[in-house]
Parts: sequence; C-alpha cells; structure tokens
Amino acid sequence: MMTNFLKFISTLLVVATFFITFNAKAQVDKKATAETKNLYKNLKVLKDNRFMFGHHFTELSGCYPEQWVDHKDVKNKSDVYSGLGTYPMLFSYDFGDKNFHKYEERIKKAYQRGGVITVSWHTSNPVTGGKSYDLKGSPVKEIMPGGKANKQYKKWLDEIVLFAHNVAIPIIFRPLHENTGDWFWWGSSSCTPEEYKAAWRYTVDYLKKKKVHNFLYAYSPSKGEYDERYPGDEYVDICGTDFYGETNEFPDDFIAAIRKTVEFANEHNKIAALTEFGFRKGIQRCENPKYYTDMILKPIINDPVASQITFALTWRNNSIKKGYWVPIKGDIFFENFVEFHNHPSTLFIDDKINLYQKKKIQSK
Repeated sequence: MMTNFLKFISTLLVVATFFITFNAKAQVDKKATAETKNLYKNLKVLKDNRFMFGHHFTELSGCYPEQWVDHKDVKNKSDVYSGLGTYPMLFSYDFGDKNFHKYEERIKKAYQRGGVITVSWHTSNPVTGGKSYDLKGSPVKEIMPGGKANKQYKKWLDEIVLFAHNVAIPIIFRPLHENTGDWFWWGSSSCTPEEYKAAWRYTVDYLKKKKVHNFLYAYSPSKGEYDERYPGDEYVDICGTDFYGETNEFPDDFIAAIRKTVEFANEHNKIAALTEFGFRKGIQRCENPKYYTDMILKPIINDPVASQITFALTWRNNSIKKGYWVPIKGDIFFENFVEFHNHPSTLFIDDKINLYQKKKIQSK
C-alpha cells in the first residue's frame, strides 16, 4: 500500500514539474515584470469564447462628426467612445521611426483606464531612409551585426528600450509584421525565411539584453505558410494573423486564416490573436450593414477553433473617403456595432475586466 502511495506521489510530482516547466518555457522573457506575467497568464484564460476588441489609434484620428486628427490630450476623443460611451479594450499604437516617445502619456492613460496596449512598428528602410514600403538595399541583411544599417537599427532599438523603461507597463510589441506579404522591406520578397528569423531573434535578444522586461512579443504574418518564417517558440508569445478581405472572402477565408493561426498557437503553447482585421480599404466599401455581427462576430464565436482568439484589432479611422473601420453615428453600420459591443463575447473597457491582476480571471 505504501509503495503504491509513494508511486502516486511521485507521479504527481512528475506531472506538476512537467506543467511548471512547460508553462515557464512558454513565455519569451523569463524575467518579465509581475504585471507582464499576469497579463500573459490571463490572456491564456481569455480564449474561452471571449476576445478583446481593439482599435488602432482610437484616440488619435477619426471621422465623427467630421475628419479629425488629435495629437493633444482631448478628453474622450475617440470614434469608439463617441458612439458607445466607452473605449476598446485594446489600444493600438505605432512607433514608426519618429514616434517612439510621442504617445507615452496616451499609453499610460489607456493603461490607467484598464486597457491593454499593443504597438506595431512601421519603421523606415534603415538603408535608404525611405518608407517601410521601400524594398531596396537588402535591409534585413544590413540590420544585422556587421551590416551597414546595424548602427541605425540599434539606434532605433535604443529608443524602444527608452520607451519601454519610461512607460513601465506591459506592452504587446508587434514588430516586423505581415512578413509573409511582399510589401514591407522585411517581407517575403526582400529576405529569405532564415534571414527574417535571424532579424526577429536579434531584435528580441537586443531588447531583453537592454533589460526590457515588460514586452510580450506578437508574431503576425498575413498569408501563406504560417511556420515558414516563424522565429521559434523561445521568441514568440502571441501568434497572430492580419486579415483584410472583400465580401467574397468572408466568412470562409477569414475563418480559415484564424483557424490556422489558433491551431498553430495551440501546438506551440502560444496565445492566438487576430492581430489585424477588416474590410479591405475600409467598411465604407462593405454593402452589409450587419458587417460586425454577421461577417465578424458570429463566424468567430460559432467556430470551436476560431473562437479561441484572445483579441481582434481593427485599423484606424482615417476619413469617410480614405477609409474607416469602426462605425460612426449615423452610418449604416452603427446600430450593428452597438450590438457587437453588447454581445457577451466581446470585451471593451466598460466590461471592467482586470487582465493585470495576479489572480487568474475566471474562464467563461
């Protein structure tokens, strides 16, 4: 009897050790701050048929009641807030190569509201100085040690380090995104899979070495084979996908892309997310007034795999003509967006869920 008992205890210890080790290996930064670890842990729980809604530059540009660009702190200036009286749960920003510190105070306020922060990086070509769409000069090769753009790239990374230390709150960092497309200098037409992986790893290692311990790292390709350019489990916290489509691509292609991402994330013990989504060039081109519920929400929550995403981020509101992705009062999509907000599966700030708390949030 004692022998069986000891075997039982031994088995429990082995299983416990396995799960502790497995979970410890899952997060990229083993020295992450307590709040960053809590966010990671709670995002893991969040996948039970609930997801955060996110909006890029939600309080920095919009088109209600007319086009506006606001880089000042105007209280509650946001197309989401103007329509719903609340903010998205996920606030999205971008570094570019000049905005490293421009939004620090905004980001802190978004965090104080209870929001989660994600930052992408549409950086210029470090070789030519051109925009992120400038593919000349083999920049992915040249940012590596020994390359002629390494000094410039490290200068930018040092600004990100300073940003991370200044805000001192958890950030979902999404660099080198949409890498399977051919439109950015870090994309598929500008570097080999191995070159891309090396650049990603170099970026993450550099930030960690500089004591950035408040980042979760999100990998977000846009199409093609998911694992071809995947930099490895030790370098990715969140597996995402960026999907923009036309009417005929919803819901089948849309859900297929999400399913592929979730399945890959589950196989690698990662968090899954819809890191960008939307109707291509803006919802003003969509003819379905129930876009948010019928083309986005219902297909996601009715699919047992796709429903495991933790957040869904849509793009900024530029203008009625240039494109917008969040409905505004008076347009044909607005009442449906209210319905989307009211659904128990979507999370906005007014849901008052604390993803930074030590105690795990309750699964649904």
